[in-house]
Amino acid sequence: MLPVPYAPVEMTDDKFFWLRAGSFIDALDVTFTWADGASEWRFIQFTDGDSRSRLENCTIEHAKGTSSVPAMVYITGGGADPGPAITGCNIGNGTASEGIRIITASPQILNNTIFGFSTGYGIYVNGSSGSPLVSGNALSGNYHGIGIFSGASGLYRTNLFQDNSHYGIYNTGTSSSKITQAENN
Repeated sequence: MLPVPYAPVEMTDDKFFWLRAGSFIDALDVTFTWADGASEWRFIQFTDGDSRSRLENCTIEHAKGTSSVPAMVYITGGGADPGPAITGCNIGNGTASEGIRIITASPQILNNTIFGFSTGYGIYVNGSSGSPLVSGNALSGNYHGIGIFSGASGLYRTNLFQDNSHYGIYNTGTSSSKITQAENN
């Protein structure tokens, strides 16, 4: 657990915050940002995300991702097991090409503002064993609001898509894709 609510977590150049299987974070009103105001950090990674993990009303900014993890928040593993909850956060204002990348995981992504990923995705979902709940998010200024790939499923409801240059929800629609439930967006 983060010991002090409201405190900024200032990351130095090229560093990242990694939560491995069995570890968790409970962050409320925390800003994850760069330390020196000039050098971007990488990302927050949840591996085999623990359902006890939550980022609530946080700001995640000035992150650049990497070529293999191009997102500010990366959630992988866990399959259908409930993963972390990211609720009410502002995610943007960096050079990463994606806001949240979900690979074979089932997190809850609720009521966030995800913006400014003009060359990528606000939320990228891939992998057939995960089933995220993505609801109530405002996705703006992205290339695609949400991208769904490689048989990924999940619930995508009541999201607001505005000023994304291509699709609100982009589903690859391959023969292996599951039906995506995307109502009331």
